[in-house]
Amino acid sequence: MTDDEARELLRRHPELQIMIESLRSVGITANEINRMVEEQRESFAMMSAGRLQLPPPVDPYARWREVILPPVVGLILGKRGSGKTALGYWLLELFSYRLTPYVVGAPSQAKVLSRNNLTFTTCSAILN
Repeated sequence: MTDDEARELLRRHPELQIMIESLRSVGITANEINRMVEEQRESFAMMSAGRLQLPPPVDPYARWREVILPPVVGLILGKRGSGKTALGYWLLELFSYRLTPYVVGAPSQAKVLSRNNLTFTTCSAILN
């Protein structure tokens, strides 16, 4: 692939530039990147000609969305310090766009630190 072809490919597919920058950020040298490109020369040529499309992005959390279906009430059990709260808040953030998550009995500081539209309540408020 010539330099002009490479520039045109990067112009038409900016996601490749992001990938190259990511590789550089973890210490992969330009020579190693060039070697990788040479190994994939045919694929890049096809992409440049418009005959090969990049696969759609993969959702790494798709399995969580398949397993936890609304309506759901979850209970996370574990030893002290094992990450129950962290997992719970992570799941709330993951599902907050399509569920109405409630947090029961959280300390008052939790509401200030929350990044999402979580509803904080108490057990007594639920029972009344």
